Amino acid sequence: MTDTYPPDRIGGVGEVVASLRDAYRRKGHEVTVYTSGTAADREEGIVRLGASPALFGGASLLLPLRFRTLDLLHIHQASAPGIYLARAALGNRRPRLITTFHASSREEARQVRGRILPDGIRVRPVLREYIYKYFTGPLHVLADRIAVRLSDGITAVSRSGLRECERMGGDPPAGFRWIPNGVDSNRFRPGGGKAVRERLGLNGSPILLFVGAFRMRKGLHDLLVALREIRRTRSDVRLLVVGSGRGYEKPLLEFSQRLGVEDRIVLAGHVRNRDLPPFYDAADAVLIPSLFEGLPLVLLEAMATARPVVATRVGGIPGVVEDRVTGHLVEPGDPIAMARRVEEIIGDPKTAARLGEKARRRVESFYSWESVADKYLAILEDLATRRR
Repeated sequence: MTDTYPPDRIGGVGEVVASLRDAYRRKGHEVTVYTSGTAADREEGIVRLGASPALFGGASLLLPLRFRTLDLLHIHQASAPGIYLARAALGNRRPRLITTFHASSREEARQVRGRILPDGIRVRPVLREYIYKYFTGPLHVLADRIAVRLSDGITAVSRSGLRECERMGGDPPAGFRWIPNGVDSNRFRPGGGKAVRERLGLNGSPILLFVGAFRMRKGLHDLLVALREIRRTRSDVRLLVVGSGRGYEKPLLEFSQRLGVEDRIVLAGHVRNRDLPPFYDAADAVLIPSLFEGLPLVLLEAMATARPVVATRVGGIPGVVEDRVTGHLVEPGDPIAMARRVEEIIGDPKTAARLGEKARRRVESFYSWESVADKYLAILEDLATRRR
């Protein structure tokens, strides 16, 4: 179950759900995805509840009517609190409920605050984020607590996220387990970058790539400060930004003008997930300046495409990236350190290529969707054994 399906946007829970669905089906299991919204075209195995993502939790109250036809209900990010409450009220122990936490609602709200960057530059969140911090965020935190106490199994994509779930209390029969996200290394692989460079007029320039939604916790302000620092030694560098939304376009444009780097930025806008692989391949380095994360798909996708990554040491990132072996790690909120690491990559293409090759081997070995699906199926088998 998800409130962001189909995965026609950048990364996110929708892509995770779609990938797990396909992996389960390849293993011979019947899978139905319950999601929000409506669609003119119908896809087999997709049930839309008609609500917007914001109202999805309420619409989930309808799902108990389908409980007896399901063996397992896998809920992502506690987006449907009605499910937990309805099952608790009915005393119905079928289906078994597994909840996966992709990010911390509490930490998301905590990151909505003004910051002072190098040179005393002040930045502030947009209005939409303040609404989340003081109104919708607390509701999400409450939904998280309900999920932890009423689920049969709790998983998180990062170990730090799992520790936070454990602190919420509860005693799920299958316990608390860390299960990372995965990546399709057959789809995300080297190739196709030349066409992207030509189409965007970026031939001959070192390209830095950011992929993601625009929001405070993604560290976009830090990324622009890092770009300013890099430009002092590499005036030809370009920053390719794939993403959009959340009211940040105008503030970020104004901030880039203030820093004097607006002419170095190429905004590609929204790109469907299926079209992302050549964008990664076009980059000399992929930058993840997040202030906090769960385990971003962008990281795994970039590594699968054999691109060197410079990422912050937050959430599940350090568990995947071995510093200076499969990528570079810097502390969150330190754009100067990020700039120095990027300069190393641009200045030493051979070492950068080795980083990318080792990164691809790592995700091929440990982060396939088949292995992720097996971990979730093991929880179901554990629960089935307990019932006997």
